[in-house]
Amino acid sequence: METNYSNVADNIYLLMKKMGLTYEQFGNLINVSGQTVLKWAEQASYPTSKHIVDICYIFELEPNFLFAEPVEKIERKRRKDYGKKHKTC
Repeated sequence: METNYSNVADNIYLLMKKMGLTYEQFGNLINVSGQTVLKWAEQASYPTSKHIVDICYIFELEPNFLFAEPVEKIERKRRKDYGKKHKTC
């Protein structure tokens, strides 16, 4: 099974946004630099399994949360699919 790191990047960004944290603040919580977190968000690199565990521990999340498709993407797909099915001329 292939890991979807795009979802991890999106979910880390959404988590930061929800918590009102900067890249630097988020990084400080898990002992990495803000630049490292920025690279994760940009998908230039990816968190290690240790970082995934740390993020889940600190924010009291299940690892599945980070790998799941973000709710925002799911909602956009549903709206798009609904539009295709209910297209009017």
